Amino acid sequence: MATTRNLKQIDEALQRPGRMDRVFHLQRPTQAEREKILSNAAKETMDNELIDFVDWRKLVKMVVPVSLVHLYCILL
Repeated sequence: MATTRNLKQIDEALQRPGRMDRVFHLQRPTQAEREKILSNAAKETMDNELIDFVDWRKLVKMVVPVSLVHLYCILL
């Protein structure tokens, strides 16, 4: 299993059948999905008392549509 933003970077030999022969295209999360991701990640990284004070909709609007990993890292 591997990940890349540019499929052309992967050598053709690695893309032969039986190796890395499947490609999945993932889309960036929607605003509602980003809100859920941030609030769920906050439960793991923030104090419960602070989670209630955050306006997740407002925060999500301020965050440029980024990948899931970037959203999670915002709270670390």
